[in-house]
Amino acid sequence: MYRIVVAGYYGHDNAGDEAIAEAVVHALRSLAPDAHITVMSGNPERTRARLGVEAAHRFSPRQVLAALARCHLLVFGGGSLLQDVTSFRSLLYYQALLALALLLGRPVAIYANGLGPIRSRLGRLFTGFLLRRARLVSLRDRDSWEEARRLGVRDAVLTADPAFLLSPAPAEELAAIRRAEGWDTLPRPRVGVAPRPWPASPRFVGELAAALDTLARQGITVVFLPMQYPQDMTAIAQVRAAMREPSCVLTGRYTPGQLLALAGELDLVIGMRLHALIFAVAAGVPVVGVSYDPKVESFLAEVGCPQAGTPSHLDAGRLVELARKVLSDGDLHRSIGQKATLLRDLAWENARATVQLLPARQDPPHQGALRNYRASRLGEGRGARRARGPGRRR
Repeated sequence: MYRIVVAGYYGHDNAGDEAIAEAVVHALRSLAPDAHITVMSGNPERTRARLGVEAAHRFSPRQVLAALARCHLLVFGGGSLLQDVTSFRSLLYYQALLALALLLGRPVAIYANGLGPIRSRLGRLFTGFLLRRARLVSLRDRDSWEEARRLGVRDAVLTADPAFLLSPAPAEELAAIRRAEGWDTLPRPRVGVAPRPWPASPRFVGELAAALDTLARQGITVVFLPMQYPQDMTAIAQVRAAMREPSCVLTGRYTPGQLLALAGELDLVIGMRLHALIFAVAAGVPVVGVSYDPKVESFLAEVGCPQAGTPSHLDAGRLVELARKVLSDGDLHRSIGQKATLLRDLAWENARATVQLLPARQDPPHQGALRNYRASRLGEGRGARRARGPGRRR
């Protein structure tokens, strides 16, 4: 029996990170049904109950060491774990986790991570040192891939966010939620809005509220989508208080699969939260982003959807213009569905490449599609193989 440890920012009521955990566990179970999976979590009891896995407290040195000492593979991510914008302490925690796994001789898969920004020189040096010793480095966006190259990682591959493997809630479950939330009577078009708290945000709140008021006066139903509790509810309350027109907000606390199904009931999502945008695209719904982080810009560029600006420079008129344009763009609607299919396939290829790192796996490696897509995204053509540089020890 194989033992796999999955590490990330799990157990903190963030729908995006919980979607990643659920999708990673589902993929690993599908491809390695004989594996025993342990997830490191800030709330082990909830993670254990929700995912049906063993769980270790991510801040318990004893539990972390015991899990790593027994495992055959550390699956690190996804999410933007290796960065020091949140705090340098966060970067140190994840660096220490990687270093411990490597010291114990455990193979490491950097699994569809977002990488950076890392501002400190020491942080960059140590991160590059650790990544060069991982058995697989897969990154979910081009900016992260380029950052890996700057850190000296030559054979990183581009993939897709694991959340693209998430399954939506079944139809009967969605129907019950629609009734509970009163969505059956909401007129269309419907625009979902997923803000997050932002420091020094009076301008952001005022401009977003003004844009949503304009859309509401044009017959569009505005629905707020909280992605993390309780933080997002505070931001939503601020925006709704600044609005003059009516709006709706999800009142229940829903699983990632339920939120994905609800995203499919919308016609457009305006979001700061990356995984609100990912859920929408996965459901075939176009998006307009408000970029508070490079990961949002990278994703918008990947799927060909517009950015309305940053929170500090949001303009209500431009946001309205972009929202109206996207709502009426039939070609964009069709291309979103095609892009979602491609990204879902890439996410599966990434899972397959990860499973090949387990001991005694004799199947052929499954990185071909990842490398081919990397070439197409980076314009490497036939030189892609040479551009990878020297191979890493396997």
